[in-house]
Amino acid sequence: MLGNWELGAIVSASTGTPFSVLIGGDPLGLKGTDSNGWPNLADTPECKNPVNPGNAAHYIKTECFTVPSPITSLGTSGRNIATGPGLFSLDLAAYKSIAIAGSVRAQIRVEAFNVLNHPNFAPPLANTAVFNQSGQPVANAGLITTTQTTARQIQLGIRTTW
Repeated sequence: MLGNWELGAIVSASTGTPFSVLIGGDPLGLKGTDSNGWPNLADTPECKNPVNPGNAAHYIKTECFTVPSPITSLGTSGRNIATGPGLFSLDLAAYKSIAIAGSVRAQIRVEAFNVLNHPNFAPPLANTAVFNQSGQPVANAGLITTTQTTARQIQLGIRTTW
C-alpha cells in the first residue's frame, strides 16, 4: 500500500537514425577525405528494408547488396537508405513528502530509469561498409557494438527543504 506516495512515469520512444550503407575506402578514385561509394541494392521484397531489426550481430542485411560493376561507379543503394534501431525507455519515480518541524520538510524519492531494461542499440555507424575498396565483403559489416542508453538504474534519495 503506497499511502500518500506520488507516482510519475516517463515513456521515451523514437524511431532510429538514417544511415548509408557503403563501400569502404576510395572505390571511386576521388582521393578525398570522404570518398566512400554506394553498393547496389537488390530489388527484391525482402530487401525493401535492408536491416534486421533486433539483430545486433548482423543488423545490415549484407545479402541485399552487391558490388557495382565497375566498382568505380556509384551503386543503386543511395544515401540514408537504412534506419538504425529505435529507442524505447520507461522511467518511473515515487516520492513522499514528510513534514518534520515548522517549515522543515523531507522528501523520500525512489527513481528507476529504463525499468524494463530494454536494450537500445546504437546504429552501426562504425560498421556500415559492406565491401572494401577492392570489392571484397567486410566481415563485421552491420555489427552493432554500442547502446544508446544505459541498463536499468535505480536510485534512492532524501531531500530536505527549510
